[in-house]
Amino acid sequence: MDLNLLSTFIQVYNCKSYTKASVEIGISQAAVSQRIKQLEQQLGAALFIRKGRSIEPTSQANYMMTKLAPAENLVREALYEVGYKVYVQEQFAYDLANSGLHLVDAPHSQMQIFEDLRNRKVDLAIDFVTANDPSIVSEPLCSDKMIIALANDHPRIGDELTEEQYYNEQHVTIKTRRQDIDTFTILAENPAPRDIVFNAGSMSAQLTYVANSEALGLTTERMKKYVQALGLRFVEPPIKLINVEFQLLFHRANLNNKAHKELRAKVKQLIQAV
Repeated sequence: MDLNLLSTFIQVYNCKSYTKASVEIGISQAAVSQRIKQLEQQLGAALFIRKGRSIEPTSQANYMMTKLAPAENLVREALYEVGYKVYVQEQFAYDLANSGLHLVDAPHSQMQIFEDLRNRKVDLAIDFVTANDPSIVSEPLCSDKMIIALANDHPRIGDELTEEQYYNEQHVTIKTRRQDIDTFTILAENPAPRDIVFNAGSMSAQLTYVANSEALGLTTERMKKYVQALGLRFVEPPIKLINVEFQLLFHRANLNNKAHKELRAKVKQLIQAV
């Protein structure tokens, strides 16, 4: 039997409405009605009857739910803990490491993230966006402050860093997922050219290089607690940088899906608690 028929039946039973169930599932009301008809044909019994503008479950439907309800909870738990695939940037991977979710490093291309969400190759993405897609919903997640990382024994920089010092030093960068531009160029109000000695592939690679050199790196406040063993110091940027605003990105069809809403709430709780 097609499990989609059973999941649709459970939604209709719980919602007591084809219309509300269609919103939860993310398909049309006609598709919901067709699935229920298919299930009734396979069972040889009616599951819902019309009563005015609403519907009521039949005795067959009530009996089925006594058997399906425990199984539904087990299936939902399995999907919730293991089945969801989430694109993350590195700092959030640490926050979600014990969440039970399938975490994957997000593609560098924002358009690729959108395409994978549209094609349901991934259920959720955590990123900051600079473009819009009508099929993708963006929910605010958190704001992260940018700071300067340097080796603990840096010979020329103390507890404060001037703009002149900053531009006189060498730098390690990370190319962002935005048209191969580094983070500083995106976030600084009036960025000037810098002496770039290394383009790192990840934030941890960037900070490892910084810890073993005299170069400076730009990182997030969130990363500080994860790299303490590297022997780094952190100072305030001498140039005004805007905070990075991260969002949860997902396909519009999941906007009102109950299980997906639970997923988003879980991710928000874990990340915003840090």
